[in-house]
Amino acid sequence: MFYAALKSEDGPFYINGDWTIDWPRKFTIAGTVFHYERQNDAPEIMRAVGPTSENLVVMVISQ
Repeated sequence: MFYAALKSEDGPFYINGDWTIDWPRKFTIAGTVFHYERQNDAPEIMRAVGPTSENLVVMVISQ
């Protein structure tokens, strides 16, 4: 399985990471709200209106 992950440029993971896969929900990150959606047989969706207050890194992780 592959998952999208979101982390701080020089710090912790915010969504999916550190051996944890999060349930879909809203996350308040870097001054904005991220909507993380994941359904069976559909692509993951991670969206936010922005702007963000810090640089973020989007990664693909394999579990």
